Amino acid sequence: MKIHAQLTVALAAATILIFGLSSQTAQAQSGTAVLTPTGGISGNNSLSVDYLVTYGSGIYTYSYDVENPTTGYVTGFNVEFSDTASVVVPSINAGGTLDPALGITWSPAVIDPSSSATFSFESTDPPGFDTANSAGTTPGPWASINLGGQDVPVPAAVVPEPATTSLLALTLLLLPFRSTLLRKS
Repeated sequence: MKIHAQLTVALAAATILIFGLSSQTAQAQSGTAVLTPTGGISGNNSLSVDYLVTYGSGIYTYSYDVENPTTGYVTGFNVEFSDTASVVVPSINAGGTLDPALGITWSPAVIDPSSSATFSFESTDPPGFDTANSAGTTPGPWASINLGGQDVPVPAAVVPEPATTSLLALTLLLLPFRSTLLRKS
């Protein structure tokens, strides 16, 4: 009877583990982030980044609409992330380049005062948040790491949630006991 109980527990843990790994849901994310100039000056000297992340057919589409209400010119835009292997390279829109150390940079990406431009790409990884930067004339450059700035969604490496990791450990722990009990029969 003990054999069946431990086998049942191991099978239940494995089932929950598999279900947990396969049922990670993807949701669209949207919002607005602020990139502030060096020194953290806010107001009309900051850039506004409206972002949208959508999911379909195993691919996440990241879009950033950079709005420039300042009197300066934006001459480049960059989103930083480390898992650049997940990027679907042909999807990077005009002027964007992939750099394994920096993420994706669009340069030159001239955005005139009081106008905006949209930058996008696709990735197989779901979103996390990291730094965005923009180069340009005074009052720039701008960054999310400056005082008052906010990060934007970027691809993040998938890490199993703690409950899934615990179930995996439990399953692996029970396997040796199961095989020992079966040999005694």
